[in-house]
Amino acid sequence: MFRQLAKAPTQVHIVGILQWKGLDIASASLVFPSWLGMNVPSKLFFGFVGDRLPKPVCPGGGMLLYAASMLLLIFCIGNALMLLISFATQSG
Repeated sequence: MFRQLAKAPTQVHIVGILQWKGLDIASASLVFPSWLGMNVPSKLFFGFVGDRLPKPVCPGGGMLLYAASMLLLIFCIGNALMLLISFATQSG
């Protein structure tokens, strides 16, 4: 539940946040479709992994990946393409 509370404002304001971080508007607007595009492969992958790992490990690992993507979004200043790719793949 708390993850969704953190994710909703980020989804709404992602283009503005990435523009503030230094991306041009075209690159920033590609993040949201790539974020949504990574949703299906990540669900398939983590569904496969979830069948093989203990159940408490799976949500914990997902929350760690989400926290890493939020920290990357907050603190990444340098390479804009790396920010785009890693944020979309970790948050997808």
